[in-house]
Amino acid sequence: MPVSKLFLSVGAMKAGTTFLYNVFQKHPDLYFTPEKELHYFAHTNGLSRKLQKPLSPTLFNTISSNLTRKHTILSTDFRRHRLSMVMHNRYAKLKDPEELRDIVRWYSDKYLTSPVNDAWFESVFADVGDRYACDFSNYHALLSPRGWDHVKRLAPKLRVIYVLRHPVARLWSHIKFDLIHSGRKHELENFSLKDLEAKLTETGISSHSRYGDIAQQLKGNLSSNELKIIPFESFIENFESSVREIEEFLEIKQHTYTHVNTHKKSNPSIDLTLPPALYERLREAVRPELKKLEQLGIQIPESYKA
Repeated sequence: MPVSKLFLSVGAMKAGTTFLYNVFQKHPDLYFTPEKELHYFAHTNGLSRKLQKPLSPTLFNTISSNLTRKHTILSTDFRRHRLSMVMHNRYAKLKDPEELRDIVRWYSDKYLTSPVNDAWFESVFADVGDRYACDFSNYHALLSPRGWDHVKRLAPKLRVIYVLRHPVARLWSHIKFDLIHSGRKHELENFSLKDLEAKLTETGISSHSRYGDIAQQLKGNLSSNELKIIPFESFIENFESSVREIEEFLEIKQHTYTHVNTHKKSNPSIDLTLPPALYERLREAVRPELKKLEQLGIQIPESYKA
C-alpha cells in the first residue's frame, strides 16, 4: 500500500529526537517501523552540499569535504550492522517471542532487501494502513530541494518537525558522542582548544549545527502547514501543551503519555563539564546561526544566546 501520510522528525542530531520518538511511538495514529531512522531520502538523494560545510573551514575541507553522497548510506553492510545493533541494544530484553519473530522477519523480508528504491520504501511501510508513516532520521534535515521534491512525490500529506536545542550544548554533546562511538573516548580526558578546532573542521559535526541554514532550507521547501520548528527545552518545560500542539499539527487524536518521564534523558552522553575557553569558542562558532534564525522570524529561547 502506498504511503499517503508521512511524518518526519529531522533533527537536529543530539537535540531530543530519541526522546520525541519515545513519546509518540505508541500513538495509535502513528506507525513506526522497528528501525527508528530509515534515512531513505538521504540515501536516494544524498545531502545538500550547501549544508555540508564545516563551522571552521580550512583550505582542505573547503576543496574536498567528506560529503555524504547519494546511494552511500543504506549499504548492505550498514543495514546488517543496524540489525545487529538494534537486536543487542533495543530488542534484547523483549519477552514476547512472537513480537521478536515479527521484528526479525521485518528486517529480513523488508529492510535487508535490495535494491533500495521507492518500492523498498513502500515495502518497509507495508503495514502502515491509514496511519502516518514515521521516520525520525536526522539526515533529512540536510536534504537538498531535489530531496524534498522526492519526499513530496511519495507522500501526498507531509508533516515535518525540526527540534532545536541550546546550540553549544548540542554541539558539545555531538562531539562527545562522535568520540565515544568511534572508540576515542580517552581523548575527552584532556580535550583541548586545538582538539576542538579540529572537530569544527569536520563536516559531519558541523552540518547539524547550521540551524539557520537548515531552517531556511526547510522553510523554502515546505509550507507553513507542513513544517513545525520547536526548541527542545520548551517542549520539555511545557510538555502537555507541546504534545497537544504536535497532535494538532499532525491532525491526530489526543493521546495519553503517562509512560513518559520528562526528567529521563534518552541516549545521554557522559557528563563532562565544558571548560570556559571551549564554551566561548563553541558559542562564537554557532552565533551566526542564531542570527539567521532571528532573521527568519523564528523565536528562540534567550538561554541560547548565553
